Amino acid sequence: MLFFDTRVAPSEICGIGLYTTEKIAKGSLVADFVTDSRIITEQEYIQEVLSGNRLVQMSGVRWFGDQFVCASEPEQEDYINHSFSPNVIYCCGFCFAGEEILKGTEITLDYRCFLSSHDCDSFLDLKTGFQVQGYRPEKALEVSILKLRKVVSEIRISQNTTLASEGFYLADVGSDERS
Repeated sequence: MLFFDTRVAPSEICGIGLYTTEKIAKGSLVADFVTDSRIITEQEYIQEVLSGNRLVQMSGVRWFGDQFVCASEPEQEDYINHSFSPNVIYCCGFCFAGEEILKGTEITLDYRCFLSSHDCDSFLDLKTGFQVQGYRPEKALEVSILKLRKVVSEIRISQNTTLASEGFYLADVGSDERS
């Protein structure tokens, strides 16, 4: 489920990609891979991919631990391409804008955060030539959370700077104006 208008179009990264048709603010919830998905184990995911199940191959992502979610039918978010420097952060089935994403920009994710570490579907990143292999579950969660914390911290700093320039300071929060 996408929360912004997008379009699928040819990609300079690989084949077909997903592009935003509107500006997306940093920190925004971009996609939900969990709603209306089925939950399978990592072993079931690997078996489905090996058996040639294209839907699982395109939509299957690590939810958390050894649990994966996959779509019940193809969706636009299945066309989000990999990047080692993505503009969207994946964490436990949800995608957040890691930066401001301008209209017309291809949406990208770091696939290492949601592929199986035993994935038979690993591939070479066309831009760097490096192998894209899923992280272990613990590392996938750690990397995602650290990236999200950084974005939240940057948003807070930006908001505090804006508020301070308008004469509002955090010290003002919670002050009792009735006294």
